[in-house]
Amino acid sequence: MLVRKFGRVYLACLALSFICGYADASRVPAWLSSAIQSKTQASNAAASSVCLLDETVYTVASNGKRTEVIRMAYQINDLSDRGYARLEVGFEEGYSSVSEIKAWVLDPGGKVYKYNKKDTWDIASDVRSLHSQLMERRLDAQGDIREGSVFAYEYTVTKKSIFSQMIWRLNRNIPVLLTRVSIEPPPGWAVKATPLNGAQVQEKHGGRSYAWEARNLEAIEGEAGSPVARAYLPFVGFDLYPEDGASKGSLELFSSWNDVARFDVRTNDSQTEPSDGIRRKVTELVNGKTGVLEKVEALAEYAQSVNYVSIQTDLSMGGGYKPFPAAEVFERHYGDCKDKAALLRSMLGCIDVVSYAVSIASEDAAYLDLNWPSPRQFDHCIVAIAVEPESKMQALVEDAVLGKMLLFDPTSQNTPFGMLPQRYHGGFALVGSERVTGPTPIPQAVPEQNSEKRTARIELMGDGSAVAAFEFEYKGGRALAARATHVKKSEPEYSEFLKRRLTDSGVQSSEIQYLVDDRIKEATFELDIECNLSGFGRSMRNKFLLLKPFFLTWQERLSHEADSRALPYVIRSEMKEEEVIVSIPEGFYVEDHAEPVFVETDFARFELSYQVVDGDVVCKRSLRESATTLPPERYDEFLSFYEQVYRACKAPVLLARIEQ
Repeated sequence: MLVRKFGRVYLACLALSFICGYADASRVPAWLSSAIQSKTQASNAAASSVCLLDETVYTVASNGKRTEVIRMAYQINDLSDRGYARLEVGFEEGYSSVSEIKAWVLDPGGKVYKYNKKDTWDIASDVRSLHSQLMERRLDAQGDIREGSVFAYEYTVTKKSIFSQMIWRLNRNIPVLLTRVSIEPPPGWAVKATPLNGAQVQEKHGGRSYAWEARNLEAIEGEAGSPVARAYLPFVGFDLYPEDGASKGSLELFSSWNDVARFDVRTNDSQTEPSDGIRRKVTELVNGKTGVLEKVEALAEYAQSVNYVSIQTDLSMGGGYKPFPAAEVFERHYGDCKDKAALLRSMLGCIDVVSYAVSIASEDAAYLDLNWPSPRQFDHCIVAIAVEPESKMQALVEDAVLGKMLLFDPTSQNTPFGMLPQRYHGGFALVGSERVTGPTPIPQAVPEQNSEKRTARIELMGDGSAVAAFEFEYKGGRALAARATHVKKSEPEYSEFLKRRLTDSGVQSSEIQYLVDDRIKEATFELDIECNLSGFGRSMRNKFLLLKPFFLTWQERLSHEADSRALPYVIRSEMKEEEVIVSIPEGFYVEDHAEPVFVETDFARFELSYQVVDGDVVCKRSLRESATTLPPERYDEFLSFYEQVYRACKAPVLLARIEQ
């Protein structure tokens, strides 16, 4: 985490120049003048840019109609930050509208530039989405920005929504002087605020409105190896709820995780009715299959083959959680995650297998805050399939009420049946059943289930060149990653990719020959490479050969690490092993090599050894990493461990020429 701050004297002078320097103060609203004046209260030291104000005012009716007034102001002290002088307002055609857009640039010399609706244009939010009602209204004032300029804007969004929850995100990647939110709920309603990730805010209520604010927030920027942003950025979740018998109207309420699960049931289960076409396809796919699990696998693989297409419609009314009818998905053979899940569930129902829609966070399922029940903590849909208690597969979870279930992601086309993408391991998933009381934990894979094993046989010549044969074996999550790289590239691109991997350390490679054996159902990806190497051994005075057996990196962590950090470091559960067998060229012997190394902590274990066996130097290393999120205060331990690993792997072997 990097902290940017700002200077009291500089900002105070700028504040006076802005307030006194331009002739027509009436062209600037009172809230903007107040935001500029607030800079004189700053007590931090210099920053490239600052958010002076981040304010949202909500007014909500029980029929779901909502008005949002947004006000923002930035001081841009470095032209590299002038991207802040852009406005991008998202809205959903048919369900929301944007009005009263106004924007200003306040030049340090006293000039004021004013913008309005005529300076804006609309564009589709996601041009890759086949079905989408999401649009953006944009305004760009970057051309009028100078060092020290202030860019500010105000606009109103009116929308219809079934959701009674909002999120207020506090910190940004630049300092924030003041962030504020106020909510006026429907008559007879109240608002509950749930601070998350250490959010510290002040309540300032008045009348029917609820208000909160936070001041002088430091910038927070991600660091290498840190968790996903939602795991550490402070935010507040808001829930609107009726009091004293007031009607809930059309709004969805989420006071418990069971409420969220019931919402999933209402939005998903009605869409799984099979058509005659689906029934015929199921009969075809399960023909000749004997066991139930074998039939389930055939149907799961079919759903996986359905083309993924982003579909974003009726989002404000819950469309982001409701799939198209399974019959439609089947007929057109495409859909998004919830559509593919609905199709698979429809097909499973045809063979009397119970299944559920499952909500999960696609980026990293581990970071779910259990203190705030909300569908907004999820962005992906997969399937839970009821299985027999004696079933044995990696992707199994168990619920006290629903029993043992197999999780399957129809959207992840490189993930075999019985497995889950590695980013879900150790996380949480919410099963769409009226009987669940909370998210279901997903077991963490042991390191051996996500492994990479390398064997290199290198025939070394007296001049330092070599003929090399490499065998790579990837399993589990490592196999999924290797497979994804392979399928995304053409044959020439993949060959060039492999060649770059071999030459990144300075060793040069000839054209390579490779062979891939992708056994997806076994969660195994094997790769064999043959090539000639130059510079593998470095000749010294024609008497010695200096070589580094482990020239292929493991993408060692220390290559990009800072000396200190403020965010946790995420270590995945993985096992890496490598054996390098180097034939000693005729006329040489092993003069020196490093001593064996063994280093162990509670989050990782490393071993390295050298042996001379029958004219070969046999070099072995292994690194076993356990799933851990290390807090910043343990970063010194992290550095100490991986520095030892890094040094050990870089240690050379010295061969000497036999004197005649």
